[in-house]
Amino acid sequence: MKDLYSRETAYNSYLNFFKSLPDPDKVLTERGLDISVYRDLSYDPHVEACMTSREAGVLQNEWIVEPVSNRGQNRKAVDFITEIFKNIDIERVFREILEAVYFGYAVLEKKYKRDGGSIVFEDIVGKPQEWFRFDTEGRLRFLSKSNMLEGEIVDMQKVELVRYRSSYRNPYGERKLARIFWTVAMKKGGMKWWLQFAEKYGSVFMYARVSGTTEDIDKKKYNTLQMLDDMVNSAVGVFGVGDEIETLNFDRSGNAVFQDLIAFCNAEISKAILGQTLTTQTDGKTGTYAQAKVHQEVRKEILDADKKMVTAVMNRLIWDILSKNFNLSEYPVFTFYEEEDIQNDRAERDTKLKQVGVSFTKQYFIENYNMKETDFEVSETPLFPENTPQFSESKKKTVIL
Repeated sequence: MKDLYSRETAYNSYLNFFKSLPDPDKVLTERGLDISVYRDLSYDPHVEACMTSREAGVLQNEWIVEPVSNRGQNRKAVDFITEIFKNIDIERVFREILEAVYFGYAVLEKKYKRDGGSIVFEDIVGKPQEWFRFDTEGRLRFLSKSNMLEGEIVDMQKVELVRYRSSYRNPYGERKLARIFWTVAMKKGGMKWWLQFAEKYGSVFMYARVSGTTEDIDKKKYNTLQMLDDMVNSAVGVFGVGDEIETLNFDRSGNAVFQDLIAFCNAEISKAILGQTLTTQTDGKTGTYAQAKVHQEVRKEILDADKKMVTAVMNRLIWDILSKNFNLSEYPVFTFYEEEDIQNDRAERDTKLKQVGVSFTKQYFIENYNMKETDFEVSETPLFPENTPQFSESKKKTVIL
């Protein structure tokens, strides 16, 4: 069923003459630029630090492909996809997925190959956003050499499209880098003015009062000027009797104006990318413990959203490759986890199992708790003496592993 309200029937029907939908990004349209201009923003050290911090919040997590059941076919599928991911630079794939946050969308080409009787991913590669456009129907188009104006419709079976906060109005998605474009420009201007200020007022200003006859005063002034210029570098000079050398001192407190401007710009960049400022504070100012806690919670919520986006993409990739090789009614799922959380959950579970009489071997602790054989001994002493009520009750419980 066709949309009742669409671009084709809207009053601005001039769009019907074009296959490519104009990018609604005002920063780009008003300056006649394309999306590649945003790549230059990462050369700013603070922007790079914020982007790296946000990426690290995802990349520091471990990941696993988990079966949804213990059936043999599902276990086999898990081993199959895990092996494929191990042969790909998976952290690079994560970073390229996260580019959608900064550029609004990311396009990952899925390259397949045959491995025996199976079809596997040879690689998953992010492509430059400036190679693509969306048309009036929201379809992705590739701007090829043979069709740069309208672009060729992309085979969506061969690519994975990731978009950040996209909508019908704006299929290009929202871009974090667009939010800081003018802030970075203002910061660059402030740095330029600060360098000019330092160059102008950072040196010692010297002047001389010279004496002499009317006939040779002009020549003496010229020679004295050259001497003062040399003194700026060598601090050594020779002057005649009666000549006076003075210095002018300027109030250099104007530096604070530029420092405040740079600090303000950095804070705005941090808020735009990370949602808070305290984790990237660089001006020596600190907040209260409560403020720091709130900022960390905001950061965690943003990182959780990033992980959810990456997880969704990885699950689509899992479905894509497994559907070509297996006949499954349910598919394994991709999951991020922190090793500390897994260790805590495992320790809590093992404690409960021990309480109901389960015994563990040394090998179990070596494999699951990253311990050395020489670090511990396994005690056969029961956790509760046999004559205690707790032990008596625990023997009645059934444990299913």
